[in-house]
Amino acid sequence: MSRDVFSFIVEASPSAIWKADNDKDLPLHHVMYAIDENHLISDDSADKSFKVRILLEAAGDVAPFMARRRNSSGKTPLHVLCSHMWGELRVVKKLLSLCPDLFKLVDSDGNTPLHLAAYNMAPIKVLRKLCSHEKDRCGSDKCPTMLKKNFAGNRPIDLIKLVTPKREWRDRWKEIKSFLKTETLETETRRSNQGEKRKNYN
Repeated sequence: MSRDVFSFIVEASPSAIWKADNDKDLPLHHVMYAIDENHLISDDSADKSFKVRILLEAAGDVAPFMARRRNSSGKTPLHVLCSHMWGELRVVKKLLSLCPDLFKLVDSDGNTPLHLAAYNMAPIKVLRKLCSHEKDRCGSDKCPTMLKKNFAGNRPIDLIKLVTPKREWRDRWKEIKSFLKTETLETETRRSNQGEKRKNYN
């Protein structure tokens, strides 16, 4: 679909951007599910990043509410995006800039976007962005979500260990596992050190 056509559809039916399906997914959620086939996309094609921008612009002042909207599984659009191997960094940045606290919201299974990005082997740049954004928000050099357990008792590092990647994805799996292991250990160490400092102070 061309950019002009997509823009026309949104402009012609502004109320449709809030119409949810049976799973309570908004059009913004559906955009996250879609795969952009790069070899089929022309310069004028409405790719994921473009569609997200148009939908959020159409939402106007309540765009943050749209970005935080949950479907029947408790997933925000960011959760859905991180649930796929083709999660796009540009879209992650857009959503986080609009709603800075999206990184810490959990779905019905207790998963943050980072948990889903780990389990579904999203691009390493996406995981790094989620981590660095959280550090910026916390004003520290640790990423607490690395130690956060979902309702099944799994941290992001535990989830990547549950994955058995196909051969062509094994390098990505190793890179993600290494990143999560390093960040988890660093966060654990810093939390332990802070605990010791408080203990000594008391």
